[in-house]
Amino acid sequence: MSSDRVAEIGTSAGASERVRSIFRRTGSVLWDAAPALAFTALILGVLEAATRAGRIDPLILPPPSEIGSAFWDLTTAGVLWPNASKTLQAMTLGYLAGVTPAAALAIIVAWYPWLRRMVYPLMVVLQITPRIAIAPVLITALGFGSSPRIILIASVCFFPVFVNMLTALENVDD
Repeated sequence: MSSDRVAEIGTSAGASERVRSIFRRTGSVLWDAAPALAFTALILGVLEAATRAGRIDPLILPPPSEIGSAFWDLTTAGVLWPNASKTLQAMTLGYLAGVTPAAALAIIVAWYPWLRRMVYPLMVVLQITPRIAIAPVLITALGFGSSPRIILIASVCFFPVFVNMLTALENVDD
């Protein structure tokens, strides 16, 4: 047997072992996910059957098959992705508009304890204001564009980041 042939067999044996290793890992992942997938399929099946049997009003909760069909239709018609990208853009801008000032304010407030006594009560009052009450005011003031969505997302992101970062900075050992 030539040395080239031995090298080829050795390489293919190593390659086949790598392939078997990948299949073992993939099989393990699928095996680990099997209960969650089975439960999801069961819930979707029960919802489908209940809706088709008239137990659930299709106007309240359409059958999962109709939801999937509508998703497919929107995707193939080219309507879904442009709108999804606009939503993702507003979400990203809102996140950055909320996290950036929250982090900066938390650093400043942690640095000056007297400022914490002034700012923290105001933050608590603003945090407990329901977002559902703010949304109509924002839409009335700013219109139906992206601005109200960005501001609403920023307000949702601001308070958890501010509170958690302030707590973390105050608990850092000097």
